[in-house]
Amino acid sequence: RMIDNQITLTTEHLTYNLRAKTGTYYDGGKIVDPENTLTSKKGFYYSEKKDFLFNDSVVLVNVKYTILSDSLIYNTASEISNFHGPTIIISDDNYIYTEKGWYNTQKDIAEFTKKSLMKNKSQFLTGDSIYYNRIMGLGLAYRNVVIIDTSRNSIVKGDFVRYDEKNQYSLATGKAQFIQIDDAKDSLFLHADTLIGTFDTVSQKAKILYAFHHVKFFRDDLQGKCDSLIYNYTDSTIRLFYNPVIWSQENQLSADTIVIQVCNSFIDKMYMYKASYIVSLDDSSESRYNQVKGINMTGYFTEGELKKIHVSGNSETIYFMRDGNERKIGINKAISNNMDIYISGKKITSITFLEKPVATLYPDKDLTEKDLFLKNFRWLEAFRPKTKTDIFKF
Repeated sequence: RMIDNQITLTTEHLTYNLRAKTGTYYDGGKIVDPENTLTSKKGFYYSEKKDFLFNDSVVLVNVKYTILSDSLIYNTASEISNFHGPTIIISDDNYIYTEKGWYNTQKDIAEFTKKSLMKNKSQFLTGDSIYYNRIMGLGLAYRNVVIIDTSRNSIVKGDFVRYDEKNQYSLATGKAQFIQIDDAKDSLFLHADTLIGTFDTVSQKAKILYAFHHVKFFRDDLQGKCDSLIYNYTDSTIRLFYNPVIWSQENQLSADTIVIQVCNSFIDKMYMYKASYIVSLDDSSESRYNQVKGINMTGYFTEGELKKIHVSGNSETIYFMRDGNERKIGINKAISNNMDIYISGKKITSITFLEKPVATLYPDKDLTEKDLFLKNFRWLEAFRPKTKTDIFKF
């Protein structure tokens, strides 16, 4: 047994160099100080530096956590542990794995820099480098960061992630990506410059996701872009702000603000507020577009497929009429206070005009090119994400 101030080393065989003030053991030893108990098969003690070097089956037990490591350097003065090799840190709150890093056992601060991961009850975090302050409840992760939330079946990726447990939020930037995994339908892939998620500290469940600037998302049945987006997990609503555009099947939908309601993983309703506009390509060879315009619109979906749209206030339409053989029979231009649009087979099949309709069917030759477009017409197909990787293209 060797006692140095408050530290006691116990081992079967100890070699101590009086001149160099170093101690060595090779067949198992235990070190005890007021806060920690450490055991290993091999150990080296440098008295002047207050450094212990432990190898092979290293176990450090603290009242707050337990560390299992292949190789560990522990300074008894600073109470800092340095890891070299596979290391596991277990506590009531989380599980940590790393192959290189350090842990300040006095201040509860750590940094992990090689093959590192952290997980708690419902979240799993990996990154090239992870900084963690247990007292502040603060985690920082750098490069190739991935957070998996099993409670919400979601994944967040980025080059930098900040996890603030006390203030109940996490932030991701740098190629930030949010993935909502859906077994019933294809997953949702979303990108923005910055992603911020709020969560409940007790259950660790997410509450609201905020996406800021250059937002783009892709799902097989729905794609979209806008400047900012809010996803509320409580009522399953998605709100899109500042020049939002949604693509559903063959239809392009835009407005000042768009609100999407999700039910059982399917889109149930879509609300479009102010300057609402729907465009679909009728004939690609002639660049002819079916158009519907109004103040507000409500879209109704069946199992995620857009079936009906109600347009309210100053409704206008330009629609290319066809017979049963898909031959053009004219261009219908109409105005009405309100109208209902019915969609089948991904295309508009009929329009019902409500309240004071005025409609005229024109022969194709009677209208100029300018007459074929409603005011503020925009065709934004070039911005539409066709695959999940297109969400990063602007």
